[in-house]
Amino acid sequence: MTSPAENEILFIGVGNPLRGDDAAGPLAVKLMRDRNCAGLRVIEHEGEGASLMDAWTGAQSVIIVDALAADLPPGTICRLDASEKPLPAELFPGSTHALGLREAVELSRALDRLPPRVIIYGIQAKSFETGAPLSAEVESAVRELVAQVTKDPMQQLRGQRTVSGR
Repeated sequence: MTSPAENEILFIGVGNPLRGDDAAGPLAVKLMRDRNCAGLRVIEHEGEGASLMDAWTGAQSVIIVDALAADLPPGTICRLDASEKPLPAELFPGSTHALGLREAVELSRALDRLPPRVIIYGIQAKSFETGAPLSAEVESAVRELVAQVTKDPMQQLRGQRTVSGR
């Protein structure tokens, strides 16, 4: 995998399109590629932590979209600045991988391999059932998020620092 250019933002959509709302990240990637936004390198990732750490190696700025399994209303978008502080465990209660997104971020932080700017957009899922379609709430949230990111990708790296609801 090639390293991103220094002024490029790496946009990673994490998830499994065959598991209901876990398709949030892959849908974000599809929509972002359709928009062909300059300055963004867009990749889809299944979410396995060690491989995810390799994917962002060399990046200066990373935006990640993933489904959440927290106790929030479906479609809620949470913006987390992983470069500022550890990710809250209650928003990432588990993963189908031994090393998921939260663990990859925190291991990267401990190893001093975390990119300087890492923004994570978590979208609260309604269902992760295998074979289920993407819920309307999550699809709407993904479309809203992609529209925001394509307006001004750099603003997404500088924006608010708190968890926000829809």
